[in-house]
Amino acid sequence: MTNNHDAIFEAHFNQLADRAQAFTPGQKLQLAQYLLEQALQEGRLPIAAGREIKIPVNDPRIQAIQSGREVSLAGTMVQGGPARGLSKRNGLLMIGAVVILMVLGGWAFLSKPEATAEASAEISPTPTLAAATATASPQPAGNPEATPYALVLDAGEIPTGSDEPVSIEFGGQAFVLRLSEVDDGAWRPAVAEWLQGTTLRRVVAVPFSFQVGEAVARLAANDPILLRLGSGEVVEYRLVDIQRVQRHQIEILNLRTPSLAVILHGERASERWVLIGAAVQEGKLAPNQATAQTWTFIPPQPVTQIVTSTLTLENQAAGLAISVTGCVRVAQIGASSGRFMVCDVRLTALRDNVSYSGETLAITEISQILQNPGWWPPALAVVGGVGDGLLLHAGDSVTGKVAGAVAKDVQSNAVLLWEQAGVRYVLEAIEQ
Repeated sequence: MTNNHDAIFEAHFNQLADRAQAFTPGQKLQLAQYLLEQALQEGRLPIAAGREIKIPVNDPRIQAIQSGREVSLAGTMVQGGPARGLSKRNGLLMIGAVVILMVLGGWAFLSKPEATAEASAEISPTPTLAAATATASPQPAGNPEATPYALVLDAGEIPTGSDEPVSIEFGGQAFVLRLSEVDDGAWRPAVAEWLQGTTLRRVVAVPFSFQVGEAVARLAANDPILLRLGSGEVVEYRLVDIQRVQRHQIEILNLRTPSLAVILHGERASERWVLIGAAVQEGKLAPNQATAQTWTFIPPQPVTQIVTSTLTLENQAAGLAISVTGCVRVAQIGASSGRFMVCDVRLTALRDNVSYSGETLAITEISQILQNPGWWPPALAVVGGVGDGLLLHAGDSVTGKVAGAVAKDVQSNAVLLWEQAGVRYVLEAIEQ
């Protein structure tokens, strides 16, 4: 049984390593350590290359098996790991094998539905292992002492120059960087990326996850931010400011002094957080770098998902109400052909001075939401889109369009997503 487990893990590992371009022993060790942490902390175990199950590690029966006791699972007696001299990883793999047999045999594993082992969807081509995604319930804060290393599993290019940044570390979080560039006048980072060509003020983007937000909240003025170059050199910066800026405020990227800007991207808002680091030269901060002692920073909230057939609702925390006034399927948006849904929506302020953003709205299929919790569809621009702005007075409103791909077939169940202030609404029945 153990040999079969090892073969499964090896096939799964090799697939992830190929996608991450983890070729060196050090890179593979980092990936292996991450997968082991996922297994021990979250119960995520491979059942084949590219497929995982999630074991309920907090269930008393699972903990009993790991402690070495014999437990009955659906009538099958399972002897615990330590009693058989197994490592924690192999003990979990053994449990996973039992669960797989039960699932394949149609047996019920646990009496509580929420604790049932679930087979995950096939791993997508471009996930980020260390980036936390929105879930239907609040996520626990990560261990402040842990230093996870985010291996980005995508096909993007990696920096190859000796003076190009290959990784960044701050607040106990570290990320492997991909190359990024401005496309058609816009920068749309998808993972952890370095903006190619930025040298004097280096510009890096990092996904704004729950864990990253908790790490940033622990930072204080003059805390280090480390940038590793392709040559192996570690360039040290010191945190001097955390700013909240509009998405269009690109002038923050162009400062001509030795410094670093870390953009936290992926937030459903018209604004984003930026960490500013001053370069350390000969043990001192670079000239003209005033150190800010305090700032106000708000980490992202764990997201609660609500599925509803109501097409008019209020989000009191966001200070906005939404109304879907009509939707239509189209075969072309701009130069793109396919199957799309376009909806007209109205956003109304519930109080004075409320910001709104088209980044909070999207259209997709309900199957995508059910199969990939926390998933958000790629942005799709449309003429007359909602855009970003400010409603000055309660009762003021703005109308606009939201578009999304619904590519399965004409019978697919399209839904509109609206995510703000820790709540994601999934609006069904948008087709009348």
